[in-house]
Amino acid sequence: MWKSYSHEVDDFSHVGEVRRAAVSLAEGLDLDEVRAGKLAIIVTELASNIVKHAGRGEIILTVTATSLEILALDKGPGIPNMLESLQDGYSTGGTAGNGLGAIKRMASEFGHYSRPGQGTIFHASFRKDGSDPALDLLGGLAVPLKGESVCGDTWAFVKTEEGLRIMVADGLGHGLPAYEASQQAATVFKEQGRISPQESLQLLHNSLRSTRGAAVSIADVDFGKQIVNFCGVGNVLGTLSDMASSKSLIAHNGTVGVQVRKIQSFPYPWNTDALLVIHSDGVTGHFNFKDYPGLSFKHPQLIAGVIYRDHQRVNDDSTVVVVRRPA
Repeated sequence: MWKSYSHEVDDFSHVGEVRRAAVSLAEGLDLDEVRAGKLAIIVTELASNIVKHAGRGEIILTVTATSLEILALDKGPGIPNMLESLQDGYSTGGTAGNGLGAIKRMASEFGHYSRPGQGTIFHASFRKDGSDPALDLLGGLAVPLKGESVCGDTWAFVKTEEGLRIMVADGLGHGLPAYEASQQAATVFKEQGRISPQESLQLLHNSLRSTRGAAVSIADVDFGKQIVNFCGVGNVLGTLSDMASSKSLIAHNGTVGVQVRKIQSFPYPWNTDALLVIHSDGVTGHFNFKDYPGLSFKHPQLIAGVIYRDHQRVNDDSTVVVVRRPA
């Protein structure tokens, strides 16, 4: 399970707070002093840029077993000349001579998306040696409703012989009871053996009876056969989307752990350019890659960040997971 932490940034005092939070989260990665210093530079530059150029925004830190994924989100004026801004040492605000070029050089993975008048998103990944190859194929975040200390949504994945199996759970409501339901779903999901998506969801239904219940969807991805088997109950929605079209994946009504009338898996062909997107109802399903030229070619974590920034509902927990096929 990946865990995300959101930090609002609208003042220079927040820069140090986010930097300290990132370094603290990365302690579990056993970074040496040099690499910890690089991480601090990356987070400082990204947070400072938000304040200087956009006025306000958000830093999302996502911890995986082998990496720290950093997203810097804003809805500012955008960057008119990204190539110039990415030159090593270039900085319009006089920050220690680091600049975005230094981030590109020091990060394990670095990406960006910016459009005039619509804001900018940066993604920087700080990975351990021998990190999970799945980090190149998927990205995701689960952010709690503002004011809540825990997120009622969660997501998890397991690797299979054929590809990946992904689960997204949205505990009923929000706060601690929703968190407990979704965490129970994730724990049981991770412990399951090689069973069908229907069997998996049935086991989750039985195990969540002691909780308030959750909406849950499971996507079983076979990269070789180019098929996604999708099985869902409730309003965790899935799509296969590219620049030309978007296919909604079927989920049945109900609440896992409370009342489920039907559990059924549906197979969908997955063409080369499409992205699998699964999200809770804390994110609207109105996003369309036609509105974001070039975005579908970016890293899945950055794509998840764009969808979250522009389509989150402010009155609920928000989860987005994005998966691409291997090249």
